Amino acid sequence: MLGRKKVVVVGGGIAGIAAALEACTLPSAPEVVILEAASTAGGVISTFRSDGFVLERGPDSFFSDEETLGFLSRTGVASMLEGTSENGRRVFIMEEDGAIALPEGFFITAPRRIAPFLANPLFSFRGKVRALAEIFVPARRDGPEESAASFIRRRFGNEVFVRAAGPLIGGIYCASPEILGAESVLREFVEMEKKHGSVLRSLLFKREDTGGSGARYSRFLSPRGGMSKVIEAALRSLPEGCLRTGFRVSSLRRGDGGWSVVSDAGEYVRADAVVVAVPCGAAARMLEGDIADLLSSVEHSSCAVAALAYGTAEIPNVPDGFGVLFPRAPEGEVFSCSFQSRKFPSTAPPGFSILRFFMAGDDVCSLSDSEITARAHAAARREFGASALPVMSAVGNYGAQMPVCTVGHGDLLRGIENAAESLGAISFAGAAYGGVGIPDCIRSGRAAAKRLESSGAI
Repeated sequence: MLGRKKVVVVGGGIAGIAAALEACTLPSAPEVVILEAASTAGGVISTFRSDGFVLERGPDSFFSDEETLGFLSRTGVASMLEGTSENGRRVFIMEEDGAIALPEGFFITAPRRIAPFLANPLFSFRGKVRALAEIFVPARRDGPEESAASFIRRRFGNEVFVRAAGPLIGGIYCASPEILGAESVLREFVEMEKKHGSVLRSLLFKREDTGGSGARYSRFLSPRGGMSKVIEAALRSLPEGCLRTGFRVSSLRRGDGGWSVVSDAGEYVRADAVVVAVPCGAAARMLEGDIADLLSSVEHSSCAVAALAYGTAEIPNVPDGFGVLFPRAPEGEVFSCSFQSRKFPSTAPPGFSILRFFMAGDDVCSLSDSEITARAHAAARREFGASALPVMSAVGNYGAQMPVCTVGHGDLLRGIENAAESLGAISFAGAAYGGVGIPDCIRSGRAAAKRLESSGAI
């Protein structure tokens, strides 16, 4: 096509792939190229399959919403989706005297059902009274942003924060709730307070999946065969030759005719417009000036995931649920464990179970896969009575890749967006720009492509 524009997407994770798919559907029909540094696309979505085992190195599922399901329908993967098991939809907190399940209906910060909350032994009577008194706490509808920890303490009291909400949020974001911004990581709850005057009042009158504890498990889905099926299906939906792997971008140079995308090997790719879908630190190293300074201001944490498969009889002390949190774990040790094959029984052959161990910190991410596996197995012996070595393992190592959305993160994003508009023909996508969940990243990627179109860049 004469005069056809070219869009380069830097980064082949789910946000970059979503941006590419969206760009391909635009009326201008630009040529689209994804440049991915690794040998395969997918980013943190990575599945290891062998002998009937499906081990996830990254996320094992996603929270379903209408937009995400529509996106997956376009790629042909929607028909492969399965929900979580209806049995054991609960999360445990490991206390000094053993594992205690979160109350049925407890959702991140608050109870959605009163009776199970009052009957649960995790909280003291005083802590329960303080939490339920949230309905009388005056609403804070303006003023500067507060931390997630401050929000929860103010609304529900310190005990709910220390014993439940803090470990849950810290586990999701691999960062302390003391520094995470409430408007970034608890946006839904902040809006409840502003709209209804009380989080509890809003939750109690919402008729939405009040079963289970810790998360709305009925809304979580995964493709049979693992999360990499999402990536594989999306790539098949793109034009042939769209993806180039092994292309590590070292710099992005703006010129009169568009952008020059330069690899660390010195190869140039010309682009009329660019979507940058890599962690902010990596993006900052590709650019110069104010936008590089702003991008480098976004903090990132490090996380390692070890998926270990055992004979079910060899791990006798695994609680009857979907996972357990270890709120007292020191940095670098296992802070949570997800029971993958409990959630999705099809991921392990009969008689076997898959446990996924999570560890945080730069030090743990500097370890080899075998060392990370050994640390996870030590936790399996200590906490679950593992009596044999795992029969299979897979490790995901994500150093400085999880964005830490600190207080003021929204202002920082607005600064990045303004700087991008000044440069022209560049847009950003990924977990730092709208949330760490897969639906968030898909929305972010699609929005990045649409911004380029609305600006006239493509």
